[in-house]
Amino acid sequence: MDFTEKLPADICRRVFRYVDLKQRTKAERVSKRWREIVLDAAAHDDRSVWLYVIFREGHLSGHDRMTVRVSYDGPIFWDKSIVYVYLCSCHAYERHEKQLISLFKRIANSVHRLCLVSSPVRSPFLTNDFYTFILDIFKNLQILYLRELNLENVATTTVERLAT
Repeated sequence: MDFTEKLPADICRRVFRYVDLKQRTKAERVSKRWREIVLDAAAHDDRSVWLYVIFREGHLSGHDRMTVRVSYDGPIFWDKSIVYVYLCSCHAYERHEKQLISLFKRIANSVHRLCLVSSPVRSPFLTNDFYTFILDIFKNLQILYLRELNLENVATTTVERLAT
């Protein structure tokens, strides 16, 4: 018996709000109804997520895949989750764009801190549109940390928005 069919949608959403990010992602795959309820619950989740997006370069094994790791490490009573996204800078748009946008939309309301890291220093693949998208989707963003990123090719107005 599927509890989502017996209980009202509001109660199901409340149940899924208490489920951590990793388990919610798994629950999305159960059925179409579960996916709708989980995504709606995530949209109302106010737990803080710290998001680290790490762009790597190099032809290591698996470099063409995007890897997502969720961590809850922290002090006792830590109520935050940390999401690490690893992807290759040479495939950032051609292979990972849909996945990245989907992930960003799923956790957009919860992201309070965002760290973008490019290693080695090579970031012309991050366009002005990418930064604008980030600023528009993460409405609750409090801290934006850009490490080893070159903003020379980004519009001045976007850089000003990033700075505020």
